[in-house]
Amino acid sequence: MMPRDEVHVVFGTGPVGLAVMRELHGQGKRVRLVNRSGAAAAPQGVEVVKGNAAAPAFTRQVCQDATVVYNCVNAPYTELGCAFVSHARRHSPGRGGQCEAGGGRESLSVRPGLRFHHRSASLPPHHT
Repeated sequence: MMPRDEVHVVFGTGPVGLAVMRELHGQGKRVRLVNRSGAAAAPQGVEVVKGNAAAPAFTRQVCQDATVVYNCVNAPYTELGCAFVSHARRHSPGRGGQCEAGGGRESLSVRPGLRFHHRSASLPPHHT
């Protein structure tokens, strides 16, 4: 089990985001949900934060202590995930990052130990 001080940030509180939150919370992990309203059907112990994932300053701030970031927003997935990767490359030079726009998955590492996972509900999972 991962230590409780590791923070899992989930962007989006639709069906996919809530399913990810339930799985992580059920494993005893610390979860932060992010959406535009600041309200979500979350159990006690899950932090819910109001904010816009498209705002770079907010996104950096809310992910500052994140161990893993999950992109579960309802947006054009193949565009948003790659935009996130591009933004991270601009603001974290030398820290890598890749965008695999096919298969419903993009991966990013912007600092040692932080992983960004993007999963689309409409596309099948891609296993590597």
